Amino acid sequence: MHRKIAQALSMDLIRTFALRLGHRNGPKFRVFHNSRVYVRPSATLTGSGSLSVGTRWPAYCSYRTLLSVWDRATLEVSGDFSMATGSRIVVDSGATLRIGSGFANNFSSIACFQSITIGNNVAIADGVVIRDSDSHTILGGDHVPTSPIVIGNNVWIGTNSIILKGVTIGDGAIVAAGSVVTKNVAPRTLVAGVPAKMIRENVAWQ
Repeated sequence: MHRKIAQALSMDLIRTFALRLGHRNGPKFRVFHNSRVYVRPSATLTGSGSLSVGTRWPAYCSYRTLLSVWDRATLEVSGDFSMATGSRIVVDSGATLRIGSGFANNFSSIACFQSITIGNNVAIADGVVIRDSDSHTILGGDHVPTSPIVIGNNVWIGTNSIILKGVTIGDGAIVAAGSVVTKNVAPRTLVAGVPAKMIRENVAWQ
């Protein structure tokens, strides 16, 4: 393991990563300077893709990046995905995060407490929050604090948007900057606002 990568990991983690990286069916990891990766021994890392942690974009940006996979959690990486500097991914105990391909830009945050699925060619802009749990229960009603999130293929999530629990975003959809998504988004639609509402149908982006 490269010395700079080793310095970014705890001693307990180095052994875990060596085991996972040595498995032919597991994902590949590239951990850059000023990044921290924590994987509990009971966690599962699976998939044939690759995950880059702490990629500099733009090249002059260098912020602390965090990837944390807790007890009995599962992280599946099926494509090539990049976490830019300052981003954070946390997979809580017993939760499952499935990632295809794309990127999460500076200061974006993915907090998975039950189940989050991210498709292929997904662009997550800077400051985006994706969170499948409220982490608290509101008493006196039918409040469900945690519910899965599914993000389809070729989705663009704009700067400082928030994707909340129980949401499915269809293939090719666009979430405008600053939106708060609380309901499902149909494929190839543009949504915007707080809460987010459909602005345009049959959209495309590249």
